[in-house]
Amino acid sequence: QDESAEDERTDLAAFEEKVDVLIRNAASLLAVCAGTAAAGTVTRRFSFGTPLLDSPIEVQLTDIPISVESDAATVGAHTWGSACLLAEMIAEAPERYGFLPSPDDNQAGLRILELGAGTGLVSLASAKLLSAIPNKTQQDSTIVATDYHPAVLENLTHNIKANFPDGIASGVFLSAHALDWSIFAEEASRPSTLDAPLGEPFDVIFRFQADR
Repeated sequence: QDESAEDERTDLAAFEEKVDVLIRNAASLLAVCAGTAAAGTVTRRFSFGTPLLDSPIEVQLTDIPISVESDAATVGAHTWGSACLLAEMIAEAPERYGFLPSPDDNQAGLRILELGAGTGLVSLASAKLLSAIPNKTQQDSTIVATDYHPAVLENLTHNIKANFPDGIASGVFLSAHALDWSIFAEEASRPSTLDAPLGEPFDVIFRFQADR
């Protein structure tokens, strides 16, 4: 019984240590992502390790100053901590998001929609991961990064070009499109009225929403 109790204490201590490390790493990542909130234009590189590849996925992003126009703040001008965490989760477990079909699955490529893409970190990380997956069985995938504010969309387009200067990602079509949620619900009830590439169903939808 003494040995059993000692083993339990050892296992509990090991578990608590892992939790502490996870919390510290998450806090550090959030601090890095949120640290430029008061800064001007800043360009940074993000690196996400993945079990699929020998080297990490790297994304270059430019954050621009937040402004307020017509009572609408360009909150998507900066990279949110939640986007950093989600991109890391996708890289670490791509199968959870349907990025890894079974070898016998010759399905069509994934269709991914990001709502409120902001600087585009999640879409860009997804595109780089999908384009680098070895021995893909899927056909070409499509990633649509959306936002509604013109300044945010302009910066999003800039970030896409910075990461894919030739406009090509192997097996992935990545694009930025304007999408206003306030009118999308009405348009979505009539799919035939939606312009491409929004008029077809998506397999994965990533959405961010600011806390009120």
